[in-house]
Amino acid sequence: MVIVSLDLLSLDKTFEFLGQLLGKQAEGKVCADFIRSVYKDVSVIKQGKKTAGTAYFANDENGLRTAPRGSKHAQLFDVMGVTNAAYAPLDAKGFSIVSMEQVMVANPDYIFCIGKAGSSPYRTVMKSPLWKNIAGVRNKRVYNVPGEPYLWIDMPPSVNRILGMIWFSEIFYQQPSGTTKSKVRDFYRIFYHYSLSDKDYDALFRWQ
Repeated sequence: MVIVSLDLLSLDKTFEFLGQLLGKQAEGKVCADFIRSVYKDVSVIKQGKKTAGTAYFANDENGLRTAPRGSKHAQLFDVMGVTNAAYAPLDAKGFSIVSMEQVMVANPDYIFCIGKAGSSPYRTVMKSPLWKNIAGVRNKRVYNVPGEPYLWIDMPPSVNRILGMIWFSEIFYQQPSGTTKSKVRDFYRIFYHYSLSDKDYDALFRWQ
């Protein structure tokens, strides 16, 4: 059995190790180099800047299962300098169930909905009268997290979160959308061996 680190800031070393382990050093190096380039770009774009507002990780159909501060599932928020709006005790899996009243008090400025198809709370958050006065909803900052083939924030907590770093650079640090698209397409080519068309790219952000 081999156990590798899935810490978001050591994935470059993980892929180098996997390349050596599997006898695919060249491919492992390409993956590691891409990850390092994202680390570097994020470091540069964040320098001297602070994100405004707070963000909330909405899971389950009602949006009330979240990854609060301190959860490994919300490491992307920490790495990107985004303040997690949720502060609650963790369960054994690193999540928390919160009440609608707690969400109202936290009043997050950004809401990231996790889940595929009917499991995402996106429609609930956008349409329910309980959510309409939350800052993120009022200001149209509700995002259904892309999830093909894996979710960009978590689930699984693996290299797919590098896509989250690229995407958050646009949302929170004004990275040009064209730069985001180019980097995302490079990621899919390198890690998934898939050529992402313009239609494919647009579909990643379309709620079905």
